[in-house]
Amino acid sequence: MTVLSAAPAGRRAATTAQVAGTPARSGPPPGTSARLARARLPWAPRSAHAAHDARMEALLAAAASASDPARRRIHQRVTAEYLSLADAVANRFRTVADDIDDVRQAAYLGLAKAVRRFDPGQGSGFAAFAVPTISGEIKRHLRDYSWSVRPPRALQELTGELSDCASRLAQQLGREPTLAELACAVKRPRRIVAAAARCQLARTALSLDSTAHDGEDSSSEPLGALRPYEPAFEPRADALLVLMDAMQALTADERRIVRLRFAEDLTQAQIASDLGVSQMQVSRLLSRILAVLRERLLAVGVRGSAAFEE
Repeated sequence: MTVLSAAPAGRRAATTAQVAGTPARSGPPPGTSARLARARLPWAPRSAHAAHDARMEALLAAAASASDPARRRIHQRVTAEYLSLADAVANRFRTVADDIDDVRQAAYLGLAKAVRRFDPGQGSGFAAFAVPTISGEIKRHLRDYSWSVRPPRALQELTGELSDCASRLAQQLGREPTLAELACAVKRPRRIVAAAARCQLARTALSLDSTAHDGEDSSSEPLGALRPYEPAFEPRADALLVLMDAMQALTADERRIVRLRFAEDLTQAQIASDLGVSQMQVSRLLSRILAVLRERLLAVGVRGSAAFEE
């Protein structure tokens, strides 16, 4: 079925002007279907909307018993009549979409699906049926195609819920809500809410052709040129990944000792002073920690690390 990609200029301009004045949200709020259904012809009285919907629904009812060519023509006509409704739904996702044209195409696809699936005998009007269908198609498009790195679906859906919740709480509190307040509002553990908040960073990737900016210092060289490829780094990178996994076998205090000794390069005496223990205790702890890490690394075939020779 062919979906027309543009509504008449007058109707599109009027719909866009009306929707542009509504607050931007990551998705339609509850009860939006009827409101958007009335946004198709904002200058017309409600009786004209009802008469228009009745004519379109009568056409769709007739399409059920029509021949295939006639059914396609009816579906194309009804689709063209409601393109501005699809535009109104698409514009509500403008703030979460990088390319609004792609979102509009998803909205038109959702409209075409609504036209094919609508059953006049179910009782609800076509516009009220079409809005959630269009919105669902846009959400699927954003979920599947708008992320540079796709996180788990549960976290994806939670990011949208957090966006709405954060806006609502910011208006109530007069400030940005804290992580604990967001977690309480959505009734999820803080760690899950924190993971969903970090997922926003995966939506868009930074181009290697862009320049790096670090405070007041900036580089004119692109990011891709700042760290040239070094073949010798690959084995080290693999070893570091394995080491990070091995570190999970340590307690928080043991990981702190590793950080102080190998990341901050403190001596055993300095570590002992920082922890409030004797140097002998630090030496024994380091020996036990390194033995645990050595065993885990050797189990996966990592050998020859100088860090374990201390």
